[in-house]
Amino acid sequence: FFTVCYFTAITMMPLSTAAILLYTSPLWIMLMSVLFFREKLTARKLLAPVLAFAGCVLVSGVSGGGVTATGLLIGLGSGIGYGLYSILGTIALRRCSPYTVTTYTFLFAAVGSWLICRPGDMISKFAAAKDGGALLFLCFLTAVITAVIPLLT
Repeated sequence: FFTVCYFTAITMMPLSTAAILLYTSPLWIMLMSVLFFREKLTARKLLAPVLAFAGCVLVSGVSGGGVTATGLLIGLGSGIGYGLYSILGTIALRRCSPYTVTTYTFLFAAVGSWLICRPGDMISKFAAAKDGGALLFLCFLTAVITAVIPLLT
């Protein structure tokens, strides 16, 4: 969810604005922690995400042009989705091992990605490839190197 929202936001507004909206996630994590984990809301906890957001604004800059209400909501969705990853991971780790959580994360992400990327188009592109086996191997290798190994180390 967060990746789809983030990449969609990038196409709808300046990259710096989309990045800033993604990094509203500490605010959402704090709010969800108060809601789901009954954590106390303190002045320090309120100040931390405000400072994190301000730091993102200072580093990225804000280019107010090209931002629409839809883009803003989708950009905030990326921050909420990124925050949900931490919250749901915390809940899942109470019941399962990190390897089980990682496995299910990848399975759900793979199925979701497959559905979003228009399966018919993907099948036709793989079928049209000169060496489909090599293409599948490269896709598998990319997933292992860029996603699985970093999460397991």
